[in-house]
Amino acid sequence: MSDIWSALADPTRRRILELLGEGDMTAGEIAGNFDMAKPSVSHHLGILKNADLVYAEKSGQNIIYSINTTVFQDVLRVFAKFAEKREERKVSRYRRERGQRPVRVLQKFADESLHSEVS
Repeated sequence: MSDIWSALADPTRRRILELLGEGDMTAGEIAGNFDMAKPSVSHHLGILKNADLVYAEKSGQNIIYSINTTVFQDVLRVFAKFAEKREERKVSRYRRERGQRPVRVLQKFADESLHSEVS
C-alpha cells in the first residue's frame, strides 16, 4: 500500500490518473498533455504501474494504459474506515459531554425528526 501513497503523492502522476479516468491512452497520448520529455512520462507511468494503479497492455507497437479501479476501491475503503472511526470518536465525545447512555446518536436524531413531523 505504501507504493500507492508514494505514487499518488506526485501531482504529475495524479494528473495522469485523471487523464486515464477519461479513457484508455497510449504513452504518447499521455505525454502530449505534459511539457516534459517522453522518458519522464514513461518513468511516471512505470511508478503507477508498479503501484498497480494502472494497467499496461501491448497493442501492436503501442502500449495502452488504463486505470485500475480495483486499487482505487481499496484506497476508498481505507478512507471510509478512517471516516467511520472519526465519526465513532465524535459520537463518543458527544455522549460523554451529555452524559448519555450508549445510544446511537443518529438513531436518536432520526427518532426526533420523525416525532417532529408527526406533531
